[in-house]
Amino acid sequence: MAANRRLPYPDIVRGFAIILVVLGHCIQMGSGAAYYEASAFYDDRLYQFIYSFHMPLFMLISGYFAAFSMERADRTGTWRQLLARRARQFLIPIAFWTLFEIAVTFVRTLVQIPADDPVFRDKAVGLVKIELAAIPTHFVNELWFLWAILWSLLAVSLVRRVFRDSLMIYAVLELLMLLVPDALNAGVYKYVFSFFLLGYLCAANGSVQHLFEKIKGEALGRWRYVVFSGIIFAVAFLFFHKDTMIYLSGYRVLWGEWKLIAIPIVRNAYRFAIGMAGSVFFLILFWQLFRVPDRGFRSAAAKVLEALGRETMGIYILSSYYIIFGIHELTKKVTPSYALNLFEAAIALLLSYGTARLLGRIPGLRRTIGK
Repeated sequence: MAANRRLPYPDIVRGFAIILVVLGHCIQMGSGAAYYEASAFYDDRLYQFIYSFHMPLFMLISGYFAAFSMERADRTGTWRQLLARRARQFLIPIAFWTLFEIAVTFVRTLVQIPADDPVFRDKAVGLVKIELAAIPTHFVNELWFLWAILWSLLAVSLVRRVFRDSLMIYAVLELLMLLVPDALNAGVYKYVFSFFLLGYLCAANGSVQHLFEKIKGEALGRWRYVVFSGIIFAVAFLFFHKDTMIYLSGYRVLWGEWKLIAIPIVRNAYRFAIGMAGSVFFLILFWQLFRVPDRGFRSAAAKVLEALGRETMGIYILSSYYIIFGIHELTKKVTPSYALNLFEAAIALLLSYGTARLLGRIPGLRRTIGK
């Protein structure tokens, strides 16, 4: 294999994870207006299944490969370039698509005002002021997963550079996160940071990496490990309910009665455990399925997943808007159906993948999808 050949396995896993992201969004916003407005998707078991591990899986992979970028920056003295490149990679898409969403929302609202309305101009000006005032809020809230990766990368980079990857500092950082308020999406940032950090430490620690390579070569090729990890994940999922989800219960520990302290700690520990259990199960499963080239269905599936995995940022961004402005608007009167959600997800994936590929070939727009 050529030295610069990109390994397919991580992209295959990313491809699987991005399918889950899109499907989860379709369950949420493509199952009818009543279903969405009542937040009934939080009670949906497939939705809960997806959200029990798909973000941890993404962050484990992101943290793992971030370690190699940092190691290369150490060797070549290119830390400034690395951080500047990563900042551009995430902040440009966030800024561009924030303005895009605000512009689309403005136009959609404006066209609903009758052209012969005697105060049309005043309403239009007022609408402009509202949308301009909303830019800061949209900027820090839209595409939150990109923010999560960026903040995790910056935090780990700081500890690596200043404290030489001190495990004590990482432990203190994790404890402090329990006390920081969950405002401005901080709750989800803190939740996924632990997985980014664990993925990073697995790669940064030579002995851990050696053990991982040994296990990958010997243990992951045995189906009993797939079954064992799957059983652990299945048992853990039995206890998952909507209040377990980070969006509803948050991350912060509140002071006062002992329950306000104990319950968030136990809930965070459980979320971490099930996120790890699901991630490990699918990492092992996909290694077992795709570690050996195959000319049949597995080969075709691997190619599809790998292609999607190479465009995860673009798909994540674009599918969000195809679903919000397209699928969500077209399915307001439907009844919830997994068959419909799967169809919606397939359409959203095809459209967002094709658009991402197109934007990736246009020099002026490549950076809007992190290229």
